Amino acid sequence: MIASNCAEKISRKAHSASKAALGRYLAAGLGATGLATADCEAGIVNLNIASLGTTAQDLTGINGGVVGDTPKTVQNITGSASSFLVYNSVNPNIYLGFGPGSNVAFLASSALDNASPTNLSNGTFVGTTAPSGSAWTTYRNPVLFQFYEYTATNFGPGSYIGFRVQDGGNYNYGYFNVTWDSTQSQFQILSGAYESTPNTAIAVPEPATVALAGIGALALGVGAIRRSRRGRKAAAEGAVAEAL
Repeated sequence: MIASNCAEKISRKAHSASKAALGRYLAAGLGATGLATADCEAGIVNLNIASLGTTAQDLTGINGGVVGDTPKTVQNITGSASSFLVYNSVNPNIYLGFGPGSNVAFLASSALDNASPTNLSNGTFVGTTAPSGSAWTTYRNPVLFQFYEYTATNFGPGSYIGFRVQDGGNYNYGYFNVTWDSTQSQFQILSGAYESTPNTAIAVPEPATVALAGIGALALGVGAIRRSRRGRKAAAEGAVAEAL
């Protein structure tokens, strides 16, 4: 329902733009990226994963920067009383991924213990309703890339996992951009973001699509500006010729 409302907002905003406004966006080189800035996207907060929480966490290293078998606690993701663990453990059990915490859940293959995180497709909405084939974990259940003999399928560049943070009766939804190499048994957290407006879905980015759209729109914008200049120049030359 939230995803649908967000899509409807984007649709309404796009349809309400007049042709003249579209021309101005293209001429400015904003194109689709400018039109797609809807109200439901206004609350997106990018996370500084190098210093996430109340103390320096630095999650940017291999396996979340965890050295040895001591898990790292990540606190206060959205400013609320929340936490989760990052695991890089091989003794006595293999735990590679995210673990029990407070008020934090992840999208996974199952809501049960030791499920693998869901690899979200670009453009997927992270919200109340879990995408097909996934479920919101119950709190304190590990979400692992590797557990004993089990190993999740590789997560290449541009892979995302979803999370939510509960604050009372509300939820803030977000994602982490991650990689997972099953051959090396290594994962990495590259970036993250969340929607600061409670109970509002957030869409997983489409970096390649956005980049191509932006480049294409910029090219169209440059062409529009040049055509406009040529038109003004021709009109001015015509006016001068008539005056003579």
